[in-house]
Amino acid sequence: MCVSGHIRFIRLVLLIAAMLLFGKINNLCAQFRCEKTALNFTNQKLSEILDSLSEKFGANFSYNADLAVIKKEKSISCYAGLDEILKMLFNGEGVDFTIVGDQVIIYTVLSPFPEETIQQKTTIILTIKGTISDSSLHLALPFASITVVGKNIGTIANSSGEFIIKLPKLQGCDTLMFSCIGYSPTYWQIDSGIKSNLDIVLSENIIRIKHIVVKPISGLEIVKEVIRNARYNYRDNNAMYSGFYRETNREEKKYFSICEAVVDIAKAPYNSAFFNDQARVFKGRKCENNEKINKLSYKLEGGIYNCLRLDVIKDGAAFIETETLDWFEYEILTTQQNNNRSLYVIAFDQKKDVELPLYKGFLYVDIETKALVAAKFSLSPRGIKYARNLLIKKQPKAVQVKPEGADYQVYYRNINGKWYLGYVRSEIRIKAKGTKFILNSLFTSVSELAITDIDTTNFDRFRWNEIARSRDITVDQLTDFDPGFWHNFNIIQPEQALLEEIKDLSMKKSLTEEKSFWKILF
Repeated sequence: MCVSGHIRFIRLVLLIAAMLLFGKINNLCAQFRCEKTALNFTNQKLSEILDSLSEKFGANFSYNADLAVIKKEKSISCYAGLDEILKMLFNGEGVDFTIVGDQVIIYTVLSPFPEETIQQKTTIILTIKGTISDSSLHLALPFASITVVGKNIGTIANSSGEFIIKLPKLQGCDTLMFSCIGYSPTYWQIDSGIKSNLDIVLSENIIRIKHIVVKPISGLEIVKEVIRNARYNYRDNNAMYSGFYRETNREEKKYFSICEAVVDIAKAPYNSAFFNDQARVFKGRKCENNEKINKLSYKLEGGIYNCLRLDVIKDGAAFIETETLDWFEYEILTTQQNNNRSLYVIAFDQKKDVELPLYKGFLYVDIETKALVAAKFSLSPRGIKYARNLLIKKQPKAVQVKPEGADYQVYYRNINGKWYLGYVRSEIRIKAKGTKFILNSLFTSVSELAITDIDTTNFDRFRWNEIARSRDITVDQLTDFDPGFWHNFNIIQPEQALLEEIKDLSMKKSLTEEKSFWKILF
């Protein structure tokens, strides 16, 4: 393998959308609450005070830099611990904080003067819910796209074809477009008399051939054109994305950990070799069964970070990079339609003599521009036996752990002739078998990120201590579940089974807290 090939292989490792961590992080909350320090600031920006606190306590602060309170000037003189200092600084400002390990997460809370965006405080929101299904078989269409025509607002349907989209009360007549690869798009005009449960039906698109051009072309040649044309097909300027992230972990069919977050994303240009994409949590919540987690100390590492790395055009993947194309075989299977555009469907798989943790799957390529519109791929049967060390970070004693499968999806959205990241999904399956106790379970981790808004007029890089990293455990960084948490943010509609699990986990948590309370009293 050449040096360039080694570099690409390292980038391939980053493509693994989730890594499993068996272990615990050190919790420094008690230390923060015991230590005290002297402070004396007069009319100094809160962001600068937080930087000083970071040095004094060894804490990392995570917050949305656009919060008005962060830019305010504060005066404080005291000798106190971090808890007391932050309560004094945030008193009456509509924000709160939580300490997890060495992370101090600052977030907005409901108050008479909520620190939400001005748009959220003043805009009347229209909420549209419904399902998307196939016209002939009447089956749900998972991960179908819902967008506002001519605008950067959109979301994605869940695996049951259910969707929810929240929109500002728009001026004039705007239109929703519902689309899915292989189907003709359907349009629905937004008005004030909105139904709460739309039943959207998409018809499979049958390609009508106008004329035949005989030209020998291979799947490999098309993939090479995708690589060559990427600089023209994808956005070449900075942008700020808003996205919704959901992460679920379950043993067999029973969920034991669910977390969700609204994330800000600083998206670097697709042709930039110097800047990576950054993400930070704006607000989030979690729900978990601690008894089940402690049984095996099973946690997902780097969920948000690795979702961003699934942008295969920006961050690369062996099956779509010049130096590693000869590791794969490519075959044109058929053509399909997407938003009235014709697509090649190209199947790929790693060659039999290549003994690396590689992939097999399908690429959907726009015939006219040779842009990659979507990719669906999995660790190949030959590749998965080499993937154990990539997927499993630590293995407890007396437990045999092996990967069972890893599936990925990435979709791009066309806006005014340029393609933008729209949705990514990762599903990792791990088999755990106990050697000294009864355990023979399949653990499944799913992380997904839907881009809900794109702002090409605004851009800013985030502070180093704000950004999501490959070693972050998202569920440990978020607050407890709150049913009314999202307000006007666009989210992926949860499936009914997930809603029931959330209620079940919340009830178990309440019962556990109640038992702990009575134990303290008696």
